[in-house]
Amino acid sequence: MQDRRGSMRQRTMLAGVIEIADRSTLDCRIINLSEHGAAIEIDQAFCLPEKATLVIARGARRRIDVKWRGYRTAGLHLHAPERARTSPTPAKMPHDPGY
Repeated sequence: MQDRRGSMRQRTMLAGVIEIADRSTLDCRIINLSEHGAAIEIDQAFCLPEKATLVIARGARRRIDVKWRGYRTAGLHLHAPERARTSPTPAKMPHDPGY
């Protein structure tokens, strides 16, 4: 079997949560992790939707696509992290000395 991963995975035992669009969650354990992918253990892998969000115990959030499923495991593609949203800089008002 050919390994088609783009980067090396690091073994881990991090706690994670899968957030689903309907606002429900599924607890999981992240068993390996790389910049672009992860494998997880989850009680019911068949409950995973094709697209969701993975929240890693360290607080990182990544959008995911499920690439494969086993009975209690799943392989995930991790999308690039979203940049932090900043509030726009307020427009400067011209100074009017007449007021």
